[in-house]
Amino acid sequence: MGRLPALALALLACGCDEKKGSTAGRSESVVGSASASVAPAVSSSAPIATAPRKLCADATGRSFPKQPNVKVIDSAGAITAASIDMRGTFTWVNFWAAWCGPCKEEIPRLRGWKAKLVSQGVKFELALISLDDDERQLSSELAKQTDPAAKRSLWLPDGPLRTAVLGPLKMTSAAALPMHALVDPEGKIRCFVDGAVDDKDFDEVARLVK
Repeated sequence: MGRLPALALALLACGCDEKKGSTAGRSESVVGSASASVAPAVSSSAPIATAPRKLCADATGRSFPKQPNVKVIDSAGAITAASIDMRGTFTWVNFWAAWCGPCKEEIPRLRGWKAKLVSQGVKFELALISLDDDERQLSSELAKQTDPAAKRSLWLPDGPLRTAVLGPLKMTSAAALPMHALVDPEGKIRCFVDGAVDDKDFDEVARLVK
């Protein structure tokens, strides 16, 4: 009987060591199994299918005044009243601002589109309408232009003139720019673009005006 407690203690000590060893073994086994279960990366040269860009947003319910009243501002800050006569021609209306980087980047592209379409016999006009609140910032931006034709811009200052045009278009004064509207010779909006345009959009624009 005197030997039994000593034997029990020995067996207990042995069991603890085995438990420690088995725990470490299981941990290593789990890590090893996880590593082994990770599938190797498979490289594929197949292109990922993407939906084609849809240029025109829904124009339902949007309209544009036939002869909207605007201001004209030049690089010297001179401001005069004017109206846009869009009867009998397609008119691409571009809303921009001097503080809008993408707007300024795409204006030469829009002028190139107009020149190309006119050379193809399309009656096509481009109306650049600034939504700047600060006429000094706008005039300063116009003064940087080297093309004399680019030293003037149509302008909708904040107030009744802007509301009269943006309201029917479902735009707000705080709208993210640029935005565009293609108005046909009958005054119907054929396309409304919420955002910038790029070179690959020309074919779609050409299709809309022919």
